[in-house]
Amino acid sequence: VVSAAVHRLETVQMPMKLQGPVRQMVDYLGPELPFAHRFVLANLWLFQPAIEWVAGGQPALAATLRTTTAATMIQGGVKENVLPSSARAVVNFRILPGDGSEEVVAHTRRVVDD
Repeated sequence: VVSAAVHRLETVQMPMKLQGPVRQMVDYLGPELPFAHRFVLANLWLFQPAIEWVAGGQPALAATLRTTTAATMIQGGVKENVLPSSARAVVNFRILPGDGSEEVVAHTRRVVDD
């Protein structure tokens, strides 16, 4: 049960948001870029979904646009041939500026759904 919950949290990440310091950086650097990049960043109302899709395929870049999720500890039984009576996992969330702990808890409850 714990393994399935951790898997769901790792698979269903929190949504990406181009906001806060990253948005400020894009707004500041955009005018200094070559035309094609400048055009895309000057029209985020149109290109933001595409930017988020591309960023989603690059973990380091995705981590700048969403709250990250990482299971850091999983504990269960003490013998290899006995099913544990309980198990637990510790999941670390690095919260994106602008997100709140309430959003993370709501996302976790919705995704784990158990």
